[in-house]
Amino acid sequence: MALRWTILGLALALGACGPLNSDAPMAVARDSFLQARQAAAAPPPDITRATFEASPVPLILVAPVQSEEVFLMEWVGRNGATETYRDAAGRSLSLRDGVLVASRGFGDDLMGADTPGLRGALARGTGQFGRAQSWLGPLDEIRTERFSCEMLTLESTTIALFGQQIATRQLGEVCLRGEAGFANNYWVATGGDVVQSRQWLSPAIGYVDIQAP
Repeated sequence: MALRWTILGLALALGACGPLNSDAPMAVARDSFLQARQAAAAPPPDITRATFEASPVPLILVAPVQSEEVFLMEWVGRNGATETYRDAAGRSLSLRDGVLVASRGFGDDLMGADTPGLRGALARGTGQFGRAQSWLGPLDEIRTERFSCEMLTLESTTIALFGQQIATRQLGEVCLRGEAGFANNYWVATGGDVVQSRQWLSPAIGYVDIQAP
């Protein structure tokens, strides 16, 4: 299974901190993130590079962490910089420069994400920026929450991805809103593509692992 790691103690650490306008919450979240990360595991053996090369359209491998399910999604369209992928069950993920910005068909879906500053922070490997995430509430209303985020360069590492060794920078994005937060993990190849990631989708679904060879 891909990218099996957990953000140990993040919620407890944030709960012990002061208000977000101090530096303490981000510092504690950063420390928890760095302590919790570990190297990515190998992809499932039954899906190989030949699977991707034989497809007439680009594919991504998706693994929701809580369900331990693994499935392929195929590219179905592009709207500006946003590319959408869909699986056989009708579930879809939309990615902008490798960053998850929307989902459909998962139940507790990410209706949209506004991520100004994130692309530049990914390119630099550092930076602070805001992020707005929108989910569908219990009464079918759109619920938007805003987070303060920081990008961190964790290390340079070579990962095995479907039979190839790929040199990457491993980056961490820590986002906080009061005492709540999440931490995304990106592996960025030399050309700037996000080839592997673990990203927060929603409170009910949690994290999804994405590989895009």
